[in-house]
Amino acid sequence: MEERIAIGLDPAEVMTLLRVGLDEDEKEALRCLKEILIPKLEAVRSRIRCRPAFELEAYRKATDLPR
Repeated sequence: MEERIAIGLDPAEVMTLLRVGLDEDEKEALRCLKEILIPKLEAVRSRIRCRPAFELEAYRKATDLPR
C-alpha cells in the first residue's frame, strides 16, 4: 500500500517553488529541494511509524496531537 504524506508550505515557500518551476533554474531547484522540501518530508516521516497503543498515547500527549 502506498503511503501518502502531506506537508504544509507557507506562502513564501509556495511562491519560491512556483518561481523555480517557471524559471527552470536547476541550481535553485536543487537548493529548494534541500532546504525546503526534504527537511519537511523527513520531519513528517520521522513521526509516522507503527507503534503499540500505549506508546502512541504517550507520543500524542508529548506532542499535543489530537486523538
